[in-house]
Amino acid sequence: MRLSDGAMAELTELTPEERASVMRALEAGDRDADAAGAPAPDLPVARPITHWRSSPAPTAVLWRDIGEAAPSGTADEAKDAICSAGEPCIVAAPGGSGKSYLTLALAATAVGAASSDAAFGTACGLRVRPGPVVLLSYEDRPRRTWHRFRHVASADNCDIPDDVQANVHVIDPAAPLYEADPEMRLGIRPAIGWAALWTAVEMIKPSLIIVDPLSAALEGVSVNEGSAVRKFMAAVADASDRFDVGIVFVAHDTKAARAETRRGGDPGAGAVAGSGVWFDAARAVVYLFTNGATSERLLQALKVNNGRAGWGRALDAIGGSDTGQPFAGFRAYGDDLVPGTVASMRGEWETASLREVVERETRAKAEGRAAAKKVQNGNSDPNPFE
Repeated sequence: MRLSDGAMAELTELTPEERASVMRALEAGDRDADAAGAPAPDLPVARPITHWRSSPAPTAVLWRDIGEAAPSGTADEAKDAICSAGEPCIVAAPGGSGKSYLTLALAATAVGAASSDAAFGTACGLRVRPGPVVLLSYEDRPRRTWHRFRHVASADNCDIPDDVQANVHVIDPAAPLYEADPEMRLGIRPAIGWAALWTAVEMIKPSLIIVDPLSAALEGVSVNEGSAVRKFMAAVADASDRFDVGIVFVAHDTKAARAETRRGGDPGAGAVAGSGVWFDAARAVVYLFTNGATSERLLQALKVNNGRAGWGRALDAIGGSDTGQPFAGFRAYGDDLVPGTVASMRGEWETASLREVVERETRAKAEGRAAAKKVQNGNSDPNPFE
């Protein structure tokens, strides 16, 4: 069986049996004979905007925790949503900042809230829609992910029962979602991981999908190629809308952004490595700042298409370092921070960082002058052997 490009583009509309057949063909590497596949897509049509009058708003999956009590977690009450069904978001930061631990806290909170019939869960300054979670981790093996997750789930701010933890599902092995199309210059097409992901979603019916990291989800595709990024993100948005699930992509930043944020500056579109289209195509981008001097963390919503941006929350590390306890990620502390307060906090970081740089340079210059003077004095001493 050959999988045509039309069928690849419509995988999410196939029945489970058809999709299983597609996956077997992909695993066999068979791409050369025609398949019944999916029908050709209909041409776009212009409709009155009132056509969607009876359609509900996209279901919020992650939104700002402003600390106010709410009777339910409906989309109407979700303020400053950063991730909704059909509207993927990106969580970005430098490598080693703790992005993966942050998303594991979201996963633990989602399944914990579902088990207690809560309207929503809260983690790291965000509210989470209850439900199962699917993890697609390209950098950590499943057993490493499990050991990280068990520490996060057992922390006092989560404390998820053992039987509930099984509602977090890991796809193994993690296969790329899209790949380069050898028959089309700069073209991309769904890979075997695409069918595997949506088959799992159809079975599990999760609230949230976490893909870590974003760059590994595309095989043989340059993350700097804007048209490929647009096509991929459009396909993701369409599928997540169809299955009513939120998608969070974990991403690294650029080196330039890393240097800027270390001083407390704004990373801009450099918050996400690769083409600036990643930043533009995501419906929200959340960045995990680290204070270079104190290792404090600050989670800030840099971009929110369906709400306000600039707000954030200070995060406190759980365990690790010299506590004698395993590192278990982060918990929010203090109040929800409005944009002005976040800007002030980062300004303080930048001032402290610049002060440290100046002091370090001043010490280095003083030590250099002292060393030069010592050498000069040493050369001017009379030779006792003359």
